Amino acid sequence: MRNVDETKGCTHRNSCPMFALFDTADQLDYWRQRYCYSEYDRCARFKSMLAGETPPVQLLPSGRLLRLP
Repeated sequence: MRNVDETKGCTHRNSCPMFALFDTADQLDYWRQRYCYSEYDRCARFKSMLAGETPPVQLLPSGRLLRLP
């Protein structure tokens, strides 16, 4: 995985409920690096928040829904 500049990235990452999950779950580091710091303009959560909506917690940045137990 490439290095990321954590001073740049999605303006919503600190208020996004999934960001905290990504920050603590090693297996989701890919999502965090790709969508929170790099391609955040492609993130389904980012787009939803820009539209003034509150995305469901299980909405992944790719637009798919995470299956919760």
